[in-house]
Amino acid sequence: MHNFQSQIKKEASLLFLTVAIILSILISTANTGNAIFHSMPETIQNTMPSVDNSFAQFHQLSVEDCLTSTQFSIFHTTPYLTPKYSNTNNTVNGKELFNYVKEPAPMGIVDYGLSAVALSDLFNTYSYSTPKFLGSITINSILTQGNESVGSSLSIQLNNMLVFNNSGKQYDYWIQDVAILQTSLKYVSFQDNIWNSSWPSSKIYSSTLSGNGSIQSSGGIYPYYGASSTLPGNGVRLSIPTKISLEVVSFETPSDQPALAFLYNDGYGWQTFDTVTFKFAHTTSDRGFVVNGNAQTPAGADFDAELVLGGPENGYTTTDVSSNVSLQLDFWNGHNFQMIENAFDFGSDTAETISDVSVFGEHFTENGSLFADVSSGEGSLREIYNYQNVSILTVSSPFPTGNVIIGGQDYNFTLGKLIITLWPGNYPGEFSTNFYNFHIHWNTTITLTSEENLNVSIPGFSVIYKLLIVVFIVAISIFATIMMIRRKRKK
Repeated sequence: MHNFQSQIKKEASLLFLTVAIILSILISTANTGNAIFHSMPETIQNTMPSVDNSFAQFHQLSVEDCLTSTQFSIFHTTPYLTPKYSNTNNTVNGKELFNYVKEPAPMGIVDYGLSAVALSDLFNTYSYSTPKFLGSITINSILTQGNESVGSSLSIQLNNMLVFNNSGKQYDYWIQDVAILQTSLKYVSFQDNIWNSSWPSSKIYSSTLSGNGSIQSSGGIYPYYGASSTLPGNGVRLSIPTKISLEVVSFETPSDQPALAFLYNDGYGWQTFDTVTFKFAHTTSDRGFVVNGNAQTPAGADFDAELVLGGPENGYTTTDVSSNVSLQLDFWNGHNFQMIENAFDFGSDTAETISDVSVFGEHFTENGSLFADVSSGEGSLREIYNYQNVSILTVSSPFPTGNVIIGGQDYNFTLGKLIITLWPGNYPGEFSTNFYNFHIHWNTTITLTSEENLNVSIPGFSVIYKLLIVVFIVAISIFATIMMIRRKRKK
């Protein structure tokens, strides 16, 4: 009897030792293994010559739902349609396609929902809606000069078109999240504006909305809503080089009313300086911020997204004396912020303008992330890159959240997927996440080509954890069998 019990104990010890060794091997593999990414390229031969910048090739937007409780917009897109608009003479059926054809103009990076067709004077069109836009501005140096009223002040504007439906009627509001920079002394302040673009000569009344601002009017301009910030980071002197970020968020109140949040960050942390509720509306079909190359608002404004530089206010213009600025414009795709996939270097919906600005599409060679490079010099109004110039990388994960590092650039994602716009090239990639007490880490090299939609999945996770489950089941079964035998022997 004693010998049998000793044997049982030895067998149990060997069992658990074996299980521990297997678990150690699997966990070690989960933490140190190199990923083999499975890709499904959808490459189309490029027929477009290189645009007049450093870019050489882009892809249509992926359809993703924005499954967040506080943001009412469902992210969606239409594919690139048959060429519709001609850019000859800047008119479509006698109507201006763009409000500016040369400088001075609002200059920066803009998504019109348009993409130039190779070797023609036509545009492809597309549309999408999103609950959030993010504008990132890196200032290495800047100095502007206008007239006596302007001085050396400059505005940096994140402009978007908010769309929602109320009682069967569509409402369009032009939204501005603005940083005012005094470029000689480097002081910065923040404000926002909301304009009604729902019909010609439309106005905003105090009964329309509520927020930290008020209804304003200047120089015969139709009444608009405006607010300024007194939060940290406002009215301070910046240390150059510096980075400023602007963000707008559309959401729905508990009473089903459409609402907006205006945010900024200039090194003092994110500040939400205004939250605006459209009091009259109870939304029935919400769309959030809309980019649509197929239409204009009833007031004649474009459904575009802009991150642009111009005069400080009231339609003023200024001149770029010297600058070294980079701009990035991202939309929320339901998982992460993604750089826009088609970009022009000028806006149409704002009256503030700047001259002697040159804008080029650029990318960081180490990670492929895109930006608009702004410098002083004679510029032209044009498309700086489009879907034929870049690649879309989609990383799918069995885990809901995680972090992907491409060439040193961090990207966080939610809902098990990351979608980013990058310049074609070879980049080192890292994936990491925490699963209970396990830190999962994978390394690989990502190869992107022009006009490609590269889908990447993280392999091994499901296999590893299926094996873990099998090991536990086998261990429990063996242990249960040993205990049954032991009880029988006692009897």
